[in-house]
Amino acid sequence: MIASPRHGIIIVDDEPLARRRLRQLCSSAPDFDVVGECADARELHHQVRALRPAVVFLDIHMPHVDGFEAREAIRTAVRHVVFVTAHVEHAARAFDVAASDYLVKPVSQKRFDEALQRVRYALGGADVPRVLLGGRHGGTALAVSEIVWVEADGAYVVVHAAGRRHVLRDSLAEFVSRTRLTCLIRTHRSAAVNLGHVRAVKRPRAGQLELELSDGTRVPVSRRLAHEVLSSLGATSLP
Repeated sequence: MIASPRHGIIIVDDEPLARRRLRQLCSSAPDFDVVGECADARELHHQVRALRPAVVFLDIHMPHVDGFEAREAIRTAVRHVVFVTAHVEHAARAFDVAASDYLVKPVSQKRFDEALQRVRYALGGADVPRVLLGGRHGGTALAVSEIVWVEADGAYVVVHAAGRRHVLRDSLAEFVSRTRLTCLIRTHRSAAVNLGHVRAVKRPRAGQLELELSDGTRVPVSRRLAHEVLSSLGATSLP
């Protein structure tokens, strides 16, 4: 039997109970080991150089050096950083610094396992483009290919991906602009679709185009955007 590769984790948190909780959550993972801990983020750079972890679980609010400063200091040495925080408002900034994921305390086993699975997938395969989504109960890192479509819902957007709905406090225009996903195209003022999930272009009634998506959803296309949408799909004429 060939043994699975084991990946090292460093935990950084100034609270001993928080570090112990993360160690407990990690104990069920067959391919990850906690190889180091820091109560002070100023120690992290030295531990990273000595232990070469695959991933760092990094608290944000700490004395002396906060999590974002610590992440910048190890950027070239550690690719995967998972932020752990009690403050959900850091989601957008976590996205900006390309975190692999972020968890909101108290962290459940299920949510911890999901974060490890995303790191595991990235370690074992190609560099899959991902986008970090932040919500009230923590963040989730999605492969861009999983996003089927995005719809506006008042002051929120709903991201439909892999059979799940992710609700974010954001406008559709801001989401599309901030994520810079070239595969997303607006179909009308309240929706954008992933071009990779378009299965067919329909016209169920005169003057109204619809895109049929991989999950069976039909999203209408406004007349103003019809030409742009069809051009993006490589269509030369209306159905």
